[in-house]
Amino acid sequence: MMLNYRNEALKEFLYLWKTEDQTWLNARKEDWRRLVSQGFSEFGAAERKEYLEYFLHGKKDGYISESILFFLTPFDSAETAKKFFHSSVLDTSGRAKVLVGYLDVASDYGQELSWLRDQIRYFVEGVLGDTYRVLQEQSGKRLKRYSTEPTFWCEGFTTRAMGVLLGERDYHGYVETVDYFVSALKYALPENWRLGRSPADTLLDAANSTLATSTASEVARQLARQLMEKEAEIRSNWAYIPQPGADA
Repeated sequence: MMLNYRNEALKEFLYLWKTEDQTWLNARKEDWRRLVSQGFSEFGAAERKEYLEYFLHGKKDGYISESILFFLTPFDSAETAKKFFHSSVLDTSGRAKVLVGYLDVASDYGQELSWLRDQIRYFVEGVLGDTYRVLQEQSGKRLKRYSTEPTFWCEGFTTRAMGVLLGERDYHGYVETVDYFVSALKYALPENWRLGRSPADTLLDAANSTLATSTASEVARQLARQLMEKEAEIRSNWAYIPQPGADA
């Protein structure tokens, strides 16, 4: 029943699938082949069939995880991504799962897709934003929170950003979220930090090294420049001691 309700809500967004445009559809089929080569082959046959039907036609008969659903939707703007995120297609827990998992799903599976970075920017501009804040909404009789836990999120950013700075990967969607990271860092709890050195020391040292390395990629250098420009704020926010319950 609930699945049918969510699927009904998808009808509002079916215009995004330009299935009558053969050029669009051919490009979408080629993108699917890239997705399979990038890791979708690891899913079971039934899952792949469900994903393919949604990817090509916007049709969904079974369960698709929220982060993959968001990734497979052909958004055309930040506003559309925002509208989809806040629509009845997702429930409160689904929104939380997209905030936690979408950037990894898109970055891991979409490296060869020409529209990947545009879609990630739509997500950052329309959904995530540039300032950490507590997000909650009424769900039944309860007020439920769906924003990410700041320490966990900042650890994720640090790990993925380091991969780019060190040249271990060409790109990750987290590089588009520097402002959000700096804002969230103010509410991260040092006593819960599991990555050893502070993010300030880890990231800023790596950023300095990247800028001194002539062979570093432009993505890595741009990330390094952004981090160094915000060095004072990064160090200040990491040193800030949040009061209990004051994470927004």
